[in-house]
Amino acid sequence: RRLVWTHGTMPNQSTSSLAAAAATGAAAALLITYMYSHAQTRRRRKHALLDDDNDLILSSEDTTSCNPNNSSKCIYLDHNGTTPIYKPVLREMLPYLTEHFGNPSSGHAYGSAPRAAVSLARRRVMSLLVDSSSSTDIDTQQSAAVDDCIIFTGCGTESDNLAIHLALLSAPSPPKDKRKHVVTCNIEHPAVLECLKIMQCRGEIDLSIVAVNDEGIVSADDIANAIIPLRTALVTVMVANNEVGSLQPIKQIAQTCRDSGVLFHTDAAQAVGKVSVTLRYLGHPVMITLVGHKMGAPKSGELLKIISNKVAASAGSACHASGGGVSEVLKCMNVPDEFARGTLRLSVGPGTTMEEVDAASDIIIAEAKRQIAGK
Repeated sequence: RRLVWTHGTMPNQSTSSLAAAAATGAAAALLITYMYSHAQTRRRRKHALLDDDNDLILSSEDTTSCNPNNSSKCIYLDHNGTTPIYKPVLREMLPYLTEHFGNPSSGHAYGSAPRAAVSLARRRVMSLLVDSSSSTDIDTQQSAAVDDCIIFTGCGTESDNLAIHLALLSAPSPPKDKRKHVVTCNIEHPAVLECLKIMQCRGEIDLSIVAVNDEGIVSADDIANAIIPLRTALVTVMVANNEVGSLQPIKQIAQTCRDSGVLFHTDAAQAVGKVSVTLRYLGHPVMITLVGHKMGAPKSGELLKIISNKVAASAGSACHASGGGVSEVLKCMNVPDEFARGTLRLSVGPGTTMEEVDAASDIIIAEAKRQIAGK
C-alpha cells in the first residue's frame, strides 16, 4: 500500500507526526502540486532582489492593478483560482533557484542539499495530514516511508489523473467480460470528471456519476448504492467544491469504500487552510490531492475575469474561465439559468481585509447596475 503525492510549496506548519496515520494502517495517497523544496533552516536574504518583497509577490496588502496600463489598485477576490505567493514560501524557495540548483537525484555534492530539502518538504507536507495532538517528530524509518510514498507532479490535473490511473492499475480484474467501474459525483473538477468520461467513451471503464442535491452535496448513501461488488475499482469525490464551496461527506464515503474493499480518492485542493484535511478527519482515504498554488505556492498560470479593472474575480472555475456559458456545477445544483448567468465566485485569503470586501461589493454592485442600464 502506498502514499502518493505531488509537487508544490508549503509554509512550515507543525502539526503532528506520522505515527497517528501509521497506527491506523491507512494507505493514504497524497497528490500535491507545485511543492518546491524547503530549506532545512531559514536563510537570510542575500540578494537585492529580496530588498522589497512587494516588488516580488502579489499580496492582499499590496494588490497590483488588474490592468498593467492602469495604476489604480485592484482588489483580489479569486483565491480559489490561485493565491499570491506567500513571503515565507518565496524565501524558502530562493536558495534552490540560485545557490542549491543541483538535481536532487544526482549522486555528487550538488545534489545533497536539494535532496535533503525535498525530503524535508515531504515531511512538512505530511504534517498537514496528521493530528496536531501527536508528536511532530518523524524518525528515520518513518521519513524513509514518507519519501517512498509521496509523488510530486506538475499540476493538480496531473495529480488527479495519476490517482485515477494508479487506482485502475492496482485494482483486481473484474469478472470475465466486465469492465472496471468508477463512481464519482456530477460536480467534480474537470480534472476528474472529464478524464473519467473520456475513459468511458474509449470503453476502458464503466462510470457512475452520482447527482448532488440543490446545495451541491452528494449523498453518502447514493455513493454506497452506486458501488458494484467485484467491479468498482475507485470512488473519487472532492472534499470542497471549487465553485460553490459545498463540503462533501468524505468521512462517511471513505468508511463505505473501506467496508466495500474499494479504493477511495479525494481532491482536497480547495479544503487546505479552510477545513481540516487530517487523515482522521477525512476518514483515512487512500489517495488525497492537494494543490500548492491554492495555498501560497507558485503556479503555472490562471485565468481571471476582470470587473471594471478594479476587482479580480472569477465567474466560475478559473481553470475554465474562458469557456463562457453557464457553470456545469450550477446546472447540477438546479440553479435557474437567469441566476446562474449572473453569478460570481468571490474567494478571500488570509490577507483580505473587510475594507477590501466592502469596496469590492460597491464596485460590483455599481458595475452590475451600469450593465443593466445598458451604459
